[in-house]
Amino acid sequence: MNIALEAGVAIYVALAVALTVWIGVFMYLWKLDAQARALQQQLRQQPEPEQRPTPTASLRAQRPDDTPVVSGMGNRSRANTIRGRHTRAGNACT
Repeated sequence: MNIALEAGVAIYVALAVALTVWIGVFMYLWKLDAQARALQQQLRQQPEPEQRPTPTASLRAQRPDDTPVVSGMGNRSRANTIRGRHTRAGNACT
């Protein structure tokens, strides 16, 4: 029988494995912290970028043939409506 699997020794094997894992986690975090500090120092040493104006956008409705819509009804004109229902290609929308 394997000596590592005996009842008296198994607890120490489990303890050693858990301790090894925790040491690995702390070493990884330490390394990650050092890299973050180095990156933070690099960012502090760079000159501040000049402030550029924030881009803005405006929306405007257009017909498929790229002519702007002028009326308040959008793309739906009086000719496209039948009894208040808007039509598309001759079929009434419900």
